[in-house]
Amino acid sequence: MSAYALTKTELDQLITIASDRYDSSISYYILRRLLAVVENTLEHHNRVFAIRVDLRFAQDHIPDAPDMPVCFQRTDERAITRFIESL
Repeated sequence: MSAYALTKTELDQLITIASDRYDSSISYYILRRLLAVVENTLEHHNRVFAIRVDLRFAQDHIPDAPDMPVCFQRTDERAITRFIESL
């Protein structure tokens, strides 16, 4: 077990705090996997920098006026690929 690992109680508290803060449920499995990556990285490196990026498309029309576009964006299946390649 990693020296950086959270106890079951700490993990439950983290899920409760995050769920309350974001007014949404948090997946125990996904959070556990994310923490495992951080713990493993900390075992091998003394400093870690992590960043989260949520990709989404802008609103492309006004809800009450669907025929009035706000912007013209390329929402095809290669959008994520183009983003990754642009980094």
